[in-house]
Amino acid sequence: MIIFFIRSLTHIYWFLAVLIFFLKSFSKTFDEFTHYGKFLPSTTNDSNRPAPFLYRIFQKYSVPEKLGWISFYSIGLITTCVCFIISPFLFHYVSFNHSSLIISVLFAVHFVRRIIECLFLQVFVDRRMNLFNLISGLSFYFFLALGNLVEFQHYISFSKIILGSLIFVVASFLQCYSHFVLFGIRKKNPRTKSKDSYYEIPKGGLFKFVSAPHYLCEILIYFSFLYLNRLRSINFFLCFVFVCANLTQRSFRIHNWYLNKFDNYPENRKKLIPFIL
Repeated sequence: MIIFFIRSLTHIYWFLAVLIFFLKSFSKTFDEFTHYGKFLPSTTNDSNRPAPFLYRIFQKYSVPEKLGWISFYSIGLITTCVCFIISPFLFHYVSFNHSSLIISVLFAVHFVRRIIECLFLQVFVDRRMNLFNLISGLSFYFFLALGNLVEFQHYISFSKIILGSLIFVVASFLQCYSHFVLFGIRKKNPRTKSKDSYYEIPKGGLFKFVSAPHYLCEILIYFSFLYLNRLRSINFFLCFVFVCANLTQRSFRIHNWYLNKFDNYPENRKKLIPFIL
């Protein structure tokens, strides 16, 4: 009964997450309100129009972006570890071939890597994360780990374990390298805390082909989770749809940002998928 209730709750959460994301396309104000990073709206735009009302309200209750992202991965790691510990008590038997246990290990590796990158590799300028985005991120990683616990325990073959894990490892390595390239650009500027800090066209790795290789790798990482659940998980499917939609939109914005900032930006560089998109 408890498993059924939690499973239903996670399904509702991911359905609402996908629905709310697509509803953003009908409201420019709400879309701006959920921006983060370099697309974070300022208090006024070029026409001195006041920032959206909700943005000004929620921005009063904000945290530094670095703290926000570390909190996301920390809550994901903690929830994953707790679920991993209690899973033998919720199911009658445990097998290494149970997909949820394998994914739990990959979750832990992913979250630890991202925490380390946030602490030592990524450069966060002086921006803050509003309360809505903070709650959204915390709930995302909490329900991601929780949903893995209550999914059906699919038995997967050793060959699929190898393939799914290989996708995860390769995508994680390429994402880390992409973050390292971006870190190298930021490191060249002594004013790394400035919003107008130095920037240049990223080069090396998958940046040769796309503007947002770190987002492409993130999508592949979440695909590996879905694949290891034999493509049967409602939670992971809805989560994968959300990640694809969110990061595809984000990659379009980053690509346009590069085009507007650099006159010599490579014309053959795609947004997200090499040679295609």
